[in-house]
Amino acid sequence: MPYAHIKKLIPRELDRRVKITEIMKTKIKQMYEEGESIRGIAREFPEISRRSVQMILFPERLLKHKKYAKERQQHKLTYERYKKEGKGTWAEIQKEHRHYKESIKKKLLDK
Repeated sequence: MPYAHIKKLIPRELDRRVKITEIMKTKIKQMYEEGESIRGIAREFPEISRRSVQMILFPERLLKHKKYAKERQQHKLTYERYKKEGKGTWAEIQKEHRHYKESIKKKLLDK
């Protein structure tokens, strides 16, 4: 039986896939406009790599990278990495994430 949450959006602040918030993105752009280097910005946000800062500042690079990754079929490499790291199969990871989203939906309905 399919999960009821599939077509419903969960709030962005509860979504575990979101690593960089909109507030962080605006702060990064502001710092760059003020003359801060990409390396300096990356030091300010330890959870963000320099490459991610570049992708935020220059969206055309992100599009180019996505196109290149699709050609190389990079998504298949991600699945293999999870297997090597012992995190379980991709199906198990997705199943756990669906259960997490279902629990979020229940919490939101209880409020």
